[in-house]
Amino acid sequence: AVLDQRRNSTGGKITLGDLRSGRAFDTGCSCEVSEDSVLPGSNIPICTCSAPRLTAQDMFVYTLGNISNRLLKHPTRSLRTTQLYAELSQLNLNLPARISLPLCLSPHQVVRIPTSEAVVLNSKSK
Repeated sequence: AVLDQRRNSTGGKITLGDLRSGRAFDTGCSCEVSEDSVLPGSNIPICTCSAPRLTAQDMFVYTLGNISNRLLKHPTRSLRTTQLYAELSQLNLNLPARISLPLCLSPHQVVRIPTSEAVVLNSKSK
């Protein structure tokens, strides 16, 4: 797990990437999120507290990639599926977070990942 020793807005240690912390994607940004706090015509938030802007998004995508890599060590599809559910459940303990992925134009954040919708794709079974 990647650990960052900065402090968040409440003075607590920021533990970026540590899924055990429950705050793996907390950059310490204290700015309020609203429709008025984004750049006009975009979903890019305006941050005035000097917190790192893209760190949470980078860590979220990095974490998803790590989950994928950890699934490779399980030999069967059923074991991978069970492990995927466990990994996503642990990830959900750190959500909702101020993670904005540029998939649409309106402001949004990742609230949770529905584990019941997750599937393991196996390219060998085509």
